[in-house]
Amino acid sequence: MGENKMKSKQGRENFIFVFPALILVAVVFYIPFFMSGYYSLTKWDGIAKKPEFIGFGNFIQILRRIRPF
Repeated sequence: MGENKMKSKQGRENFIFVFPALILVAVVFYIPFFMSGYYSLTKWDGIAKKPEFIGFGNFIQILRRIRPF
């Protein structure tokens, strides 16, 4: 029984040390990644309070401007 308590305590300690790194990764990598995907689907100037959702309209506009040589 003593061995199980030690493993449980060690698992908690490991989590306590890893948790700040997980938060940092989420803040620096995952949140901006998903927010850029969201903003790419909106018409927003960065100042207005509410972005207007336009779906793939931005991508369609970009693809129409590309002309093959």
